[in-house]
Amino acid sequence: MRLPILLALLTLGGPVAAGCLGSADLGAGVVARFASGDSALLRRGGDGAIVVEERRADGRPGMRLRAAHGVYVFEEVSLDAQGGPLPETLVGVVYPQAPLTLPPPAPGRGWSGMTTLRHATGPARSELTTVGFSQVPPLEIGDCAYRAVGVEVRYDWGKSGALRLRMAYLPELGAALLLSREPEGRPARGAVPVALERMGE
Repeated sequence: MRLPILLALLTLGGPVAAGCLGSADLGAGVVARFASGDSALLRRGGDGAIVVEERRADGRPGMRLRAAHGVYVFEEVSLDAQGGPLPETLVGVVYPQAPLTLPPPAPGRGWSGMTTLRHATGPARSELTTVGFSQVPPLEIGDCAYRAVGVEVRYDWGKSGALRLRMAYLPELGAALLLSREPEGRPARGAVPVALERMGE
């Protein structure tokens, strides 16, 4: 279930250049498009987290997730062909503290701790989650150059393997875009963001 195309959050960023998107746009929704043809709709939830609904170009089922600070996913569920949630695929992620109190993305910060995956069907499973933030160059998307914070997330399941995600968090937008996904022992699969659009444009 660890297959998010994009993770996002709401925070207050700095000034936004004309024509470029900012955190205020997450109220109505923002569509992120990738070179692969995949896309994701981002919108702000009432609790301050971000709801992300992904769509895959190859027709495979998408996913809806909720994430605190765009990095700490605390709920995810697969979607059917009409975009409705499949209840039997629901997974809740329990942290040792309220997710929204975890450190927001900023260079030099990070967090590591045990989390518990609670599946709608099947037993719960523990994992070690490690998140690190670093300074990286701006990320150019279309005509906009967004300030970025590097994000690396690792989920470790012991003998069952691990998964590493590399992202760029954009402070002005308040979103962390997935750049690569690397299951342990397998090549990394990259994701190239090519456009950010206001919902309905």
